[in-house]
Amino acid sequence: MVTGLYPESHGIVDNSVFDLQLSSNLEKMRTKESDPYYGGEPIWSVYKRLTGRPAHCLFWVGCYHNNTGYKPDVSFDYNQSLSLDSRIETLLDWLRLPKETRPGLINAYLHQPDEAGHNQKSPKDVDDALAMVDEYMDKLFTAFHKENLLECINLVIVSDHGMQPLNRSVDISGHVKEDGLVVAKGVVTRIQINDTCEFEIENLAISASDLGKELYCTMKNVKVNTKESMPVRKHYSNSHRIGDFILEGRPGATFDIPFKGGDHGYDYHVENMHTIMFARGPAFKKNSVAPAFQNVQYMNLWLTLLGIEGALPNNGTVGFFDSILEKAPKRENKWESMGECDNFGSSQVLECQKIPAAEKNKLASKLSSCPLAKSFPVYSKDYCYQSYCENTVMANRDPDDCRKAVIEVLNAFSEKSFSDFSFLNTKYSIQCPFANHSSMVFFSAGSTSMSKMADAQFVFPAYFQRKILGPLQQKTQDYTTKYKKLYVISGLATDTNRDGHADQLAGSPTHFYRILIRCLDSWVSTNPPACKNNRMRSLAFIFPILDEHPTLECMDSNEILLDYTATISDVEQIAGFEFQLGSLSPAAPSYEWKGCENLGKCQLNGYDTPPLVILSFDGFAREYLDRKIVKSLDYLAECGAKAERVFPSFPSKTFPNHYTMVTGLYPESHGIVDNSVFDLQLSSELEKMRTKKGDPYYGGEPVDDALVMVDEYMDKLFTAFHKENLLECINLVIVSDHGMQPLNRSVDISGHVKEDGLIVVKGVVTRIHINDTSISASDVGKELYCTMENVKVNTKESMPVRKHYSNNHRIGDFILEGKPGATFDMPFDGGDHGYDYHVENMHTIMFARGPAFKKNSVAPAFQNVQYMNLWLTLLGIEDALPNNGTVGFFDSILKKAPKRVNRECDNFGSSQVLECQKMPAAEKNKLASKLSSCPLANSFPVYSKDYCYQSYCENTVIANRDPDDCRKAVIEVLNASSEKSSPAFSFLNTKYSIQCPFANHSSMAFFSAGSTCEWFLGGRELIKMEFSAMSKMADAQFVFPAYFQRSTVPRGAGIDI
Repeated sequence: MVTGLYPESHGIVDNSVFDLQLSSNLEKMRTKESDPYYGGEPIWSVYKRLTGRPAHCLFWVGCYHNNTGYKPDVSFDYNQSLSLDSRIETLLDWLRLPKETRPGLINAYLHQPDEAGHNQKSPKDVDDALAMVDEYMDKLFTAFHKENLLECINLVIVSDHGMQPLNRSVDISGHVKEDGLVVAKGVVTRIQINDTCEFEIENLAISASDLGKELYCTMKNVKVNTKESMPVRKHYSNSHRIGDFILEGRPGATFDIPFKGGDHGYDYHVENMHTIMFARGPAFKKNSVAPAFQNVQYMNLWLTLLGIEGALPNNGTVGFFDSILEKAPKRENKWESMGECDNFGSSQVLECQKIPAAEKNKLASKLSSCPLAKSFPVYSKDYCYQSYCENTVMANRDPDDCRKAVIEVLNAFSEKSFSDFSFLNTKYSIQCPFANHSSMVFFSAGSTSMSKMADAQFVFPAYFQRKILGPLQQKTQDYTTKYKKLYVISGLATDTNRDGHADQLAGSPTHFYRILIRCLDSWVSTNPPACKNNRMRSLAFIFPILDEHPTLECMDSNEILLDYTATISDVEQIAGFEFQLGSLSPAAPSYEWKGCENLGKCQLNGYDTPPLVILSFDGFAREYLDRKIVKSLDYLAECGAKAERVFPSFPSKTFPNHYTMVTGLYPESHGIVDNSVFDLQLSSELEKMRTKKGDPYYGGEPVDDALVMVDEYMDKLFTAFHKENLLECINLVIVSDHGMQPLNRSVDISGHVKEDGLIVVKGVVTRIHINDTSISASDVGKELYCTMENVKVNTKESMPVRKHYSNNHRIGDFILEGKPGATFDMPFDGGDHGYDYHVENMHTIMFARGPAFKKNSVAPAFQNVQYMNLWLTLLGIEDALPNNGTVGFFDSILKKAPKRVNRECDNFGSSQVLECQKMPAAEKNKLASKLSSCPLANSFPVYSKDYCYQSYCENTVIANRDPDDCRKAVIEVLNASSEKSSPAFSFLNTKYSIQCPFANHSSMAFFSAGSTCEWFLGGRELIKMEFSAMSKMADAQFVFPAYFQRSTVPRGAGIDI
């Protein structure tokens, strides 16, 4: 929240971190006094470095570390026993200081209602804590009000995570021997193979392969990922601290034995992990609501509120909170139209796989007549687009770069094609991309002839086809039938170091992504995509292209697809595009200080740049708002902004998330990968990240009492601000680090894996580090995978990218996650956090008020890595420090969001069909006719300065402007009624290329959603699906591993758009 970085980026990948470069032990971040663990630059450092102004800190994670040379001017040792009144008076004293010494930024942390959530015996415990929180906030706001501060400061209230009641423990000890491993346990468990002498994995007696065998599918309901297999959305791969395996159980499960009442750390998909954000101040609009967001977005809000927007790059989006800000910074309009690819002639059909004559004639006719898109929702300077009528191939301008994307419009009523062929549009290419047709699989989603673009193919591993691509294609078709029309973008991305960002240099694609878009009401346009009343919904996926991922064998297809969902921002980062999609959803919604009569009327001198006050409530779950105990936040939001919900970074633990909020880095990046960290380079022990000074971190007060105290504190604080005339002069942001999940069971890993030689960090996520060279990861994995009910076991390689929990050696070798309510601690009591942010109880909060925020604005749901860019924006140093957040993410709650324009790829002639795999003449004629007549997209929901777009009518290819970069993306509109194509072919639009991208046709598979897809079921039975011919763009193909392509055909409910 204070860095804008995912944990994988700022390094605090958990509350406990193992980093052999810093320590030979798993170090607990709450007690470890070592600056090197903390990566990235927190907001107070950026602010002091760029402005020279004071910044003060009250107990915020990381404040007592000086890893950048700019430590807060005032930062107390942690003292949980400090009374609420004393805390309020401290904040007031700071804001009463003369202008020269008064802090322009204040970060304050409160331990409730987290403590109550962990120790809860019943929901009433949490309710009591919430009542206490409300009492605290009322006292705080009353104090602000009496001091006339309420209208002079920007106040943002956040939380780090939610809380999930625990109900079971998963014991990994019976599955894996912990000798030679570092195991960080909790609701997510990280296992790292540890060798204190050698760092090369090949020298270790414990192999990841053997350890994986002990983990994969050995524990019921436990997902086991490596950093390679980790969903991109988790942003938990790009840190050596994450470990080799990441284990996740279902909500309620923990790997700690025994376990307490509640815990956090689960996937942010768990609703109990969701948290809050409320804000008030001269920067915030009255009664504004920010859409749901992940807390990595906060950093850009802080930067904006502090007048230093853009001062530090991070993982958040600059401008995300503009919708809740009164005056968002003016930004240069960087949006450019993606250019059309070079044209080599007219649009004709080039057969890349033999096309039946009738089908070819249809395609040719369509290609030659369909107009270019009017505008294009995707931008990249490195890519251009090739028009395939309703489909578009986005091709890299570098001919050696095989990354491509396909845009398709799928229609439930389109005529399906049953022919097996692929083709190209000769406007863009006169050479088919692949020679070996038999191994290629379409990744386009459509079932018409036009989706059988040769560029929408790739050679996926058979396992990938069976477990991922097949179910995804079926799910896409099910959605097309259900919603009648879809706009689909499918593409290939290369991210060899798993940092979530597209590689600069061309390489073999490592990931496959898809975005599905539908309208809640009706479609206004599919070219560009636009919905009536701007009511658009999207669902995105990013899948690592792996030859195998054993933990998927104990997950059903819907569970797999859900796990590998991603945000649009995640796809942008890994694809190298910028999208222009979607809109924010507005929402409407005593204490002495409440009311907006003085909004924007700061009556104090010297507050031209409002100080930024960031107040965090530990463990304030989004769900707690529904209890209606903490009224202060509702009153605050009436005059400011709040977030729909905030997703904690994975794992949803206190230390990783607080440091994420002030660095904009994922824990894998900032190094605090857990509350306890094992890093052999720093310590041979598992170190607690909690400071060694002060009283115990957790006490035993019930949650509802804590909420009452929080409200009391906030009321006192805001009243004091109001009395000091500060309320309209500061930007106040209230956040939380995580939610809270009541615990109901414990998962005992001791019966699955022996802990000798392992460092096991237990909790609702458990991390296992192998700390003995004689123990192999493969052997440990065998003891863990699918051996514990409802426990996911991951390595850093298999960890979902969305968790961003792979790229740090401190994470460990295995990460174990149980279902919400489960913990790996034994015994357990109350509640805990740390679950995946998919667990709703982990969701948290963000509220804000101040001169930077729009009144009554709502930020969409976001992950807390976004905060850093908010801090930078609020402090006037936006873009000052790169981080994992998205610059501009908070634009919707601030003032003015940037506009971007896509560029069409270079044109080389008219739109004709270039056959890249032989197509039937009729199909070719149809495509050619359609290509030559379909218009360009009016606007385009994708942006990247490195890419351009190629129009394929309802589909679009987003291509890299570097011809050597093969990364491409495809946007498709899938329509169940669209005319379907059956022959196998691929083609290009000659407007952008006169040369087909691949020579080896047989190994290519379409990744466009509307293309023909064929794969083997059980290695023998050939399954075929028919899709749109316009989706068979040659640029929408890739050589996917067979594992990636292979799958059964799933049906039924699961995830939805």
